[in-house]
Amino acid sequence: MSIIALDHVTKRFGETIALNDFSLHVEVGELFGLLGPNGAGKTTAISVMLNLYPADSGTIRIFDHAMPKDERTIKRRVGIVPQHVSVYDQIN
Repeated sequence: MSIIALDHVTKRFGETIALNDFSLHVEVGELFGLLGPNGAGKTTAISVMLNLYPADSGTIRIFDHAMPKDERTIKRRVGIVPQHVSVYDQIN
């Protein structure tokens, strides 16, 4: 079972494509780090996983629940520590 399953996710901000056909699978028991240069889409990928920015296309499953359909169930099980101190109204 995948803990995180993103399939062909795309996110645009106007004309800028932040994620383009992005797929990622993290299986039970795996340790995973998301690394890349500035502007690579790391923060966007995490924000899309939590529906802070809704994906334009693709599918997202976290703990075998669909995002955004099961958003509240997913968010009850996820912890996030942002780089900068922030308050996200959408996390609750």
